[in-house]
Amino acid sequence: MLLNKKKLMIFLIIFLSSMTLDAAYIESSKDTKLPPDSVTYVISEPTDMQFLKAVGPFKYYFRDSRDVFAIFDTRNGYTWKTGLDIEFDSVIRDNCDALLERTDPVATEAEILETCVPLEDRMNTLYEGIGNSLLSMEYYDTSLGIKTISSASEDSVRSTLMMVNNDDTHYRLDVTFDVIDVMVSVHIYLTSNGLEYEVRDDEINGNDTNKIAAFIFSPFLGASGGQQLFFDMAEMDYPRASAAVAKPRIPGYIFLPDGSGALMRFQDNTTSLSTYIGDVYGADLSTNTYHYRYQNPYVPMKDPSMPVFGVAHGNRQAAFVAYATQGAEFMEIIASPHNNRTPYNYVYSRFTYNQLYQQIYNQSGAGYPTLFEERNHYDIRLKYDFLQGDGSTDGYPADYVGMAKKYRDHLIEYDILQDNLIESEEMPIRLDFIMSDAMNNLIGTRDVVVTTIDQVDEILTKLHTSGIKNINSGLYGYQKGGITLGDKDRPNWINAIGTKRDFERVIENMNDLGIDVSLALDYVSIYEEQMSLLGNASKHLNGWYIREHLIREVGPVSDMYFARPTLVASWMKSHEKSVRSLGMQSLTYAGMTNQLYGDYGRNEIDIHGVIDLYQNTLDTLKETYAINAINPNQYLWAQVSRYLQSPMFTSQYLIQTDTVPFLQLVLNGSMEVYATYANFSFYTETDILRMIDYNVYPSFILTHDPSYELISTNSSNFYSTEFNLYEEMIHHMYNRMNGAYESVLGSQWVDRLVVAPGVIVNQYANGVEIVINYTDEIQVYDGRTVSPLNYRVLD
Repeated sequence: MLLNKKKLMIFLIIFLSSMTLDAAYIESSKDTKLPPDSVTYVISEPTDMQFLKAVGPFKYYFRDSRDVFAIFDTRNGYTWKTGLDIEFDSVIRDNCDALLERTDPVATEAEILETCVPLEDRMNTLYEGIGNSLLSMEYYDTSLGIKTISSASEDSVRSTLMMVNNDDTHYRLDVTFDVIDVMVSVHIYLTSNGLEYEVRDDEINGNDTNKIAAFIFSPFLGASGGQQLFFDMAEMDYPRASAAVAKPRIPGYIFLPDGSGALMRFQDNTTSLSTYIGDVYGADLSTNTYHYRYQNPYVPMKDPSMPVFGVAHGNRQAAFVAYATQGAEFMEIIASPHNNRTPYNYVYSRFTYNQLYQQIYNQSGAGYPTLFEERNHYDIRLKYDFLQGDGSTDGYPADYVGMAKKYRDHLIEYDILQDNLIESEEMPIRLDFIMSDAMNNLIGTRDVVVTTIDQVDEILTKLHTSGIKNINSGLYGYQKGGITLGDKDRPNWINAIGTKRDFERVIENMNDLGIDVSLALDYVSIYEEQMSLLGNASKHLNGWYIREHLIREVGPVSDMYFARPTLVASWMKSHEKSVRSLGMQSLTYAGMTNQLYGDYGRNEIDIHGVIDLYQNTLDTLKETYAINAINPNQYLWAQVSRYLQSPMFTSQYLIQTDTVPFLQLVLNGSMEVYATYANFSFYTETDILRMIDYNVYPSFILTHDPSYELISTNSSNFYSTEFNLYEEMIHHMYNRMNGAYESVLGSQWVDRLVVAPGVIVNQYANGVEIVINYTDEIQVYDGRTVSPLNYRVLD
């Protein structure tokens, strides 16, 4: 009996222990994990380098033989270097061999160890040059393959640093490449925030400039990793690569502007993982390799909407944030994990000047690869701001939070963002409506109407009466042809949805209730079934229309084309003029907000001109209306009042270890930011907590009638939208989130801390803290408990 009791006790202990283990919160790359360990400062002030200037808290140094700048931060004693600052292995071996061959006198052990210093493992001469370089150039060879050479290469290049106009904070690195005939100057500014690089278009010279593929800047600034081969005194030689010794690892991470924001922690990978390549603002479809593409059959990767990245070392000890202020539309952000091409984790910016595209030579679409006849022309300006400490002295902690705040302040300084805190006492909510779309008919197409304007009136009035006051709404498919085939320049009203007078009446009613109702339209996507492509569709550099083939579509269209940007701007103006009498407070835009491409048809325009065109158009419209924009790129933020469909996750590359709300931190206090539609798998308690954590507001897309009526239209992907199914959820989500926000509306979000796995603390300027508990267990913070899967507001 006693033995049985002992067995029972042992079983209960094991069972309860397993329950405890099972209950532990399991983190994934969708979470923000605990901060990295502290870093031990191992690089002292680099007094062995040429001292240039002390500016603010920084002392700047330079090593001419390797084109390496050093930035010594006097605030924390930390030294950053723009490159690895290593000697070429070939030079080390030559010096070592010469010493060993000396016979009179024979080299001593001390001399050998001083001369035969460790070699870089898995870093050939090319990568050692790149590892040191301030500037690297990719270029096309005679076979149109891409090769790389750096300003610090062992041969075929010459570089000289000189002061500009006797200004000891302004230097110029003149680089002459001999492998192709190219000369370029990089201006380096030493500032009280950090380094700034500038390349002026008119200072790129030589007979082969059209062969330049791209320029790369300081790719190993902030890098972590590496391994070395130490000289073996017993064998009097360097050992094989299998004897390589890892360098001391720096705890930290790379920040990438993927989705809401991603971290790539410094870690050693046993297998080779793919490099992250983020094409800022997305690919220019007018100069892409091909004039056509296929719609992704999976969730598409997210393109960076901001030209920014960063690196953090340690736990709020040292970091930098880098961002382009010129040339961003040609910028790529590239992060390479350990064990990819090298044993380092590193990140850098790449600016494209020429690329291959398929030139078509007959009507069947046959072609050959070729380069642009003339390279891209633009200036580059790239800033590196260095951060230190926990932010108690300057408000910028040395982590992704400080990076976001520093970048936000830069955008405010240049009037790209404005301080515009919400003054309402209640949280806003976005409720969009699908009104109609087109489907194939026996002859032509017919409209499938799932929401009328009077039903919009009925639904919004009902919600307002029941206590949801702060509503804004966008109406999709409000005219004949619906979402897919509707007119672009002016609405074609139909009785089945509502006449213009019906819209005027309902919008006036909504204005009286304080509800903002707008018309929503994608001006970019056009179809042959909708209009003639001639004169309306953008052309690729090869002369063919840019086209996207839609996968598994059941509606009347299967190929999408892209409207000429000049027409997009013209349609936006004419459409606004035709609906001005409706009395709307805002306008909602899609397509042109995040798709940047040129047009090489009649009156060609490149993406420089398109950015200016869209900015000027929205500047005119924002004088009368608030602008609601779906996923707008950073160059339009000065014109935007509401950011719709903000990403809540990353693309989830394998190398991405954490998800952070960098985008939301940057935008907080400047515009209202709304999450993706809650009725599409974003409605769980965890999702609600994530919205509170990220300081975004909920949104839904709704219909009055069942969504299955859209099954034969191109809107069939909106598979669950019926208001009656979501009315209770809207109330629950609104009340639950409003309870968190009511204490912080109108107060700036100033910090975000991870205090335990799955436990986040957001801090606000008014002293309020919101603790978010993603776990299934009660958590304790500052002596207060927080229920599982819940939040708590601490005043």
